[in-house]
Amino acid sequence: MKYWKALTLIALILVYIIATKSLNPKLEIEESIEINAPDEKIWDIISNFGTYPDWNTYIKYIEGDLKPGKSLYVETENMNANHAKYHAIVTKVVENRELSWEGRLLMSGIYDSERSFVITSLSESRSIFTFRGNYTGLLVPLFRALVRKGEASDYKRMNKALKVRAEKLSDQAGQG
Repeated sequence: MKYWKALTLIALILVYIIATKSLNPKLEIEESIEINAPDEKIWDIISNFGTYPDWNTYIKYIEGDLKPGKSLYVETENMNANHAKYHAIVTKVVENRELSWEGRLLMSGIYDSERSFVITSLSESRSIFTFRGNYTGLLVPLFRALVRKGEASDYKRMNKALKVRAEKLSDQAGQG
């Protein structure tokens, strides 16, 4: 009898894996904002992890080395005050342009995410900042609507907070 339970569970897992492959277990969320500040100023803010608690509405704490292959410890708080803590690996660092890291739930293929901060210079004093999340894995179809709505709102809030901070610091530097 206990073998039937195990076989049933294995069969359900296989059906789920086959179904999710056809449901496209991928999701990308991207939010951009124009900021009246130079790309260097935005980079200074996003690369200074120690100041995140002062301004960041989504990523409340982050620590680690800003070098590809190095580990980060990240704590987030969404707009519903739900907390998440995870370890990630830095995948890309291009000064004044991009910072990316990857995290995963339990093991690769279950629920993986790549987060990227991308800065595009428009002029000496204007930039576009994009916060992008790419999600893949078996659990993505189950959480697609929830993640899409929640993460997009959190990304927008964080982008607005970054805009306020960057423009304030840029104005102060121009007056000083």
